Amino acid sequence: MSTRKKPRILFLDDEENVVKGIERLLWRRKKEWDLYFFTDYGEALELIRREAIDIAVVDMKMPGRDGIEILRQLRIKEPHCIRVILSGESSDRRLSDVIDVAHQFLAKPCEPERLSATLERALLLSRLIRVRGVQKMLASVGRLPSIPKVYESLRDLLEQPEYSIDDIAGLISKDPVIAAKTLKVVNTAFFGVPREVSSPQEAVMMLGLERIKALVLMTELFEQVDPEISRRFDLDQIWLRGLRVLGVARRLGELEALNRLEMDYLCSAAMFQDLGELALVSYAPDMYEQILQCMEQDQLDILIAERKVAGADHVVMGAFMLGIWGLPDGVIFSLLGRVSRNVPEQPWYRLKRILHAANLLTDGQGEYEERLLAAGSPAEWQTLAEEGLCSE
Repeated sequence: MSTRKKPRILFLDDEENVVKGIERLLWRRKKEWDLYFFTDYGEALELIRREAIDIAVVDMKMPGRDGIEILRQLRIKEPHCIRVILSGESSDRRLSDVIDVAHQFLAKPCEPERLSATLERALLLSRLIRVRGVQKMLASVGRLPSIPKVYESLRDLLEQPEYSIDDIAGLISKDPVIAAKTLKVVNTAFFGVPREVSSPQEAVMMLGLERIKALVLMTELFEQVDPEISRRFDLDQIWLRGLRVLGVARRLGELEALNRLEMDYLCSAAMFQDLGELALVSYAPDMYEQILQCMEQDQLDILIAERKVAGADHVVMGAFMLGIWGLPDGVIFSLLGRVSRNVPEQPWYRLKRILHAANLLTDGQGEYEERLLAAGSPAEWQTLAEEGLCSE
C-alpha cells in the first residue's frame, strides 16, 4: 500500500474556462490535495499511466475524444479510483453511456458547493476504506455497479425546486417491474404500514422520501442481477435478511423515539447493509463462492470469512458504494458503525448501535439475543449492543 499522504485528484475538460474555474475554486486545497488540471486528453492519459489517481473528474464529450474511454482505462488500472463524469447533456443518453464506468454524474456547469461536497465525501470514504482493506477487495471485484437509472432519475427529480408526490409516483411507475416489487415489499410486516398500500403515491406518503428512495434503489439493483447469477446463488436470502433487520431496527427505533429523519436513515441503512454482498455476488461470483466455502469449512461468520478471503467485508464496501453515489452521511456512517469504531460518533451514535442490535437479534446470536430481548430500557440494550460492536 502506498505511503503517500496527499490524495491525487485529476480534472479533464477541453473547455479551458471550465478547468480554470475549478482550479480557482480549489486553490486553497493545494496544500492538502495534489490537483492536476488538463484540457489535453493525451496529457491526462500520460499522468494516469504514470501515477495512481484517487479521484478523476472528466468531461464526458470532448472534440475527437470520449471522456468515457479514459474512465474505462482507470477502471482497469485503479479499481478503487472514484470516477466522476461532468456533462452538459440533459438526455437519457448520459445514463446508458456512463453506467458502466462512472460512479457519479455531475451536471455542467456544476455548482461549486456540490463539487466540493463530492470531493470531500469521496476523500473521507477513501481514508476510511484504506484502513479496512477495501482496496484489495475492489481490485479483486474489478468494478462496482454504477447508480441505477430509476434511482438516478428519482434523485434528479428531488433536486428540482418544485415536485409533487404524483411526480415521484409517476417516475416509479414508469418501470412496472420496479413499481410492482416496491409495492409488494412495502406491504410486508417489515415496514409496519397501518394498511395495505395499493399505489406508488400511497407508498411515498406512508414511507417518506428517504425510505422510498432506498427501497427503489435496492429493488432496482436486485432486478439487474444476471439471471445466471440468480440461479447460482440464493439472492432471496440476502434480500430477506435485509428486510428482517429493517423490521427489528424499526421497532427498536420506535422504542428509542427517533425522529422522522433519524428513522429514515436507520431504515435505509438496514436495507443497504448487504449491498456490498450483492456486488460481490454480481461481479465476483467465484470469490463469493470461496467465501461461502470458507464460512462452511471454518465455521465463520460471513464478515470474518470475507475479510479472510477478500481482505475486507461487504458492509464497508457497501458503505463505500453509497458514499460515491452521494447518499446521506447518516445512512453511510450508521452502516459503517456496525463493523468499525473508526467512524464519527456524533450525531449517529444512536443509529449505529440500533442497527447493530437489530443484526444481533436477527441473527439470534446466543446470549445477545436473550439479553437484548430482556432489556427493559433503551439505555440497557444500547449498552449490550455496544458490547457486540467490532473493536477493529
